[in-house]
Amino acid sequence: MGLKSGCAGSRVLTSRRGISGVTRHEWGTPQVHAGPTKNGPLCLATSDLPGCRIPSVPSSLTRRGWLDVAATSAVALVLAGCATSISQQAVAPTWSKAVQIENGQYKSVYSVSCPSTAMCMAVDENGSALSLRGNRWSTPTSVTGGTTLVSVSCSSIKSCVAFTASGEVQQFNGRTWSNQGSITSPMAIVSASCPTDTFCAAVSSDGMASIFNGRLWSTPAVVGGSSNAIRLTDVSCASSTFCVAVGPSGAVATFNGTQWTLHEGDLAGTPMLYISCPTAHFCSAITAGGESVTFDGSKWATPEAMPDPVNGYSSIACPSADFCMVVALNGAAATWASGRWSSVDQVTHDGYAATATVSCASIRFCVMVNAKGSTATYR
Repeated sequence: MGLKSGCAGSRVLTSRRGISGVTRHEWGTPQVHAGPTKNGPLCLATSDLPGCRIPSVPSSLTRRGWLDVAATSAVALVLAGCATSISQQAVAPTWSKAVQIENGQYKSVYSVSCPSTAMCMAVDENGSALSLRGNRWSTPTSVTGGTTLVSVSCSSIKSCVAFTASGEVQQFNGRTWSNQGSITSPMAIVSASCPTDTFCAAVSSDGMASIFNGRLWSTPAVVGGSSNAIRLTDVSCASSTFCVAVGPSGAVATFNGTQWTLHEGDLAGTPMLYISCPTAHFCSAITAGGESVTFDGSKWATPEAMPDPVNGYSSIACPSADFCMVVALNGAAATWASGRWSSVDQVTHDGYAATATVSCASIRFCVMVNAKGSTATYR
């Protein structure tokens, strides 16, 4: 793919192999070319390419003629990554045409998790799991023998955890699934988040939460204490020391690595249904009224209007503090980037009953699945 006019006015680094066999780089005249090549020039147009990041490099290494890559390998690696980024940034990502998983044989896909662009894992009402690698979904694998799996969370392509509504836990090790038993006291799990392979948080519709510490699941406990039970609908963890759970009452529960704390006055009267926290300093949540609200780790911002998807949003995924993707009950999608919401894009066409969910591995890769077995990829 060719580079666009964003390269105009940029410095260019040309790779050449000297007589001694040492590859050197030389700053030269800017030019637009057909794409990064082994010995071709790399256009460093970083200002208009947010995916490209080059750290400060001493001018003595880059501006005085030749750059000895052997002596500054880190710089060379960064430049190589930048070239890849420039190539990718030349074309904005879009949603693929929606298709039916397994030709529609597996209708209700309830949850999806994409730990990387190389793999996504989804679970369905039949208790099966199936993975997306490249452009192809695998044949569903029976995990529970028929009991519905309601949530899945993957910390890597070799570590996923899936849950039934009654608290049965299934674990994927990169090759096979295995039953890990059940959380001690049955809880009606609605959401789980596993940022690492040694930590997970699961929450239930009746306001209970359980934590996995790498060995055991804690006994479920009401996040606000026994006298303050609230309904929860979603949880997101940026790390083992930062989780946020939300629910339709407007109360918010946070986990600091040791205990849950209920915050009932933060957004009283603002019911939040879904949340995504890529870092401990940024979360974005969807309200029942179709607004979005962000959290900086200490306080909530004023809710802001979102593009109207006609029938309400049903999932949010924020792979970074600069980008979020939301999908609606009817398969519409919208993005939040640079502080602004895009217009709505109708991705699937299965009607309002096909509740959709989304997961994003990066700002350039998201996967949507819905309760009628349709799926689409944003890249």
